[in-house]
Amino acid sequence: MKSILLIIFALIPSLCVSSELPSGWGLTTSDQYEKELLSWLKGKIPNTVTGDFNGDHITDTAWLLSNKRKTKLGLFVSISTGKNTFKIIKLFEDSNAGNIYLGISHLKPGKHKTACGKGYWKCTEGEKPILELTTSGIEFYKFESASSVYVWNKTKFERVWLSD
Repeated sequence: MKSILLIIFALIPSLCVSSELPSGWGLTTSDQYEKELLSWLKGKIPNTVTGDFNGDHITDTAWLLSNKRKTKLGLFVSISTGKNTFKIIKLFEDSNAGNIYLGISHLKPGKHKTACGKGYWKCTEGEKPILELTTSGIEFYKFESASSVYVWNKTKFERVWLSD
């Protein structure tokens, strides 16, 4: 019995997830998406993803949101800051929240070829051909087009291109 309680208490921090959306923003809805994208995704709206994005073993949440008037689109992430508190960070904003062709998904830790590593362009200073993720990443993609991933670098999120 004692070992079961220890396991339960050990899992509690990883079960704490922030569900509070930023003020003035709401989840994107199916009527905002390109029908072709929703068909390809079998009707699943690609607007929420969870994972341990900052490496503290607590589940974080990323959302693709639109403002209340549906004139802006934003990618936000809520990361844990300890003691069951979360900080919301805006990663991306665009002025087009209708006919959305963008989505988010979970990118698992591991080795991933970057856009320059795939030969889309020559790697420049600071770019690496292989991205080695030690935490989960937030893949941000344009349907049948470009893909990037937001990764935590111990102090902030950085965007790394996976394809063009």
